[in-house]
Amino acid sequence: MKMSYDPAAPEVRRNPFPAYSQLQDDDPVHWSESLRSWVLTRYDDVRQVAVSDLMSPDRLRPFYAQLKGERRETLAEVMRYLSLWMVFRDPPEHTRLRRLVGTAFTPRSIEALAEPVGRVVDQLLDALPRDQPVDWAQQVAMPLPAYVILDLLGIPHQSYADLKAWSDELRAFIGSSRADPDRYHRARHGAQPDHGGKITRLPSTNSLESKTYRRCGEVAKTAEPHDQGIRPNGARRDRRRA
Repeated sequence: MKMSYDPAAPEVRRNPFPAYSQLQDDDPVHWSESLRSWVLTRYDDVRQVAVSDLMSPDRLRPFYAQLKGERRETLAEVMRYLSLWMVFRDPPEHTRLRRLVGTAFTPRSIEALAEPVGRVVDQLLDALPRDQPVDWAQQVAMPLPAYVILDLLGIPHQSYADLKAWSDELRAFIGSSRADPDRYHRARHGAQPDHGGKITRLPSTNSLESKTYRRCGEVAKTAEPHDQGIRPNGARRDRRRA
C-alpha cells in the first residue's frame, strides 16, 4: 500500500525516521496530500532541485494569490512580513540580502561571539535545578540560540517568552500547519506589529532595507540595550539605499 506522508501524524512526530526510510526506499519523489507539495528524500534529487534555476523558493505569493475573502484579509500582514524573509526571495534580491548578512557575520565576527555565547551557556546551566531531572531541550537547547539572538539585538532575556510565542505562531503556519484549524489567525497574531502595546509600529517606508530591519527595530525600540549584549564586529545597517 502506498504511504501518505504527514509530518503532523502522531507516529511521525514521535519518530520520523521510519517514514523517511520508507520514502527513500519506496517513493523518493512523493506527493504529500497533507502538505500539498512534493517531498524529496534522496540526495541527488534534492541537490538537483536546489541548484536548478527552474525552481523558486517564493511559494508565498502563489499561495496568497489563490486565497479569497476573509482568509486573504486575515493573512495580509503575515504575507507582508514573510515576503521579506531572505529564504523566500529569488536572486537577485536573495543575493543582495545574503551579501548584507555576510558583511555582518564574517568568520572573525563569529569567532568573537565565542566568549559571550559561552556566558549565555553558563547562565542557562547555572539556572538548572540540582536535585531534579531537567528537560534539556526546553531549558537549554531552545533558549540558547534565542538568547544569543536577543543579545545581538540588544533585547533583554525577559522578552524571550513573548518572542517565542509569536515565533511559534508563525512557525506553525509555515510548517505542518494544515492540521491546525486556527492556524491563519494564530499566524496573523504572530506577525502583528503591535502586541498589546509591547511593540511600537515604525513609520511606513518604501525602502526594502528599512522594511527588512523594521521587525527588529520594532522590538528593540521598547527595550533597553542588554548590558552584556553581543555585537558582531563591524555589524551595521547598510543605509546606502535606505
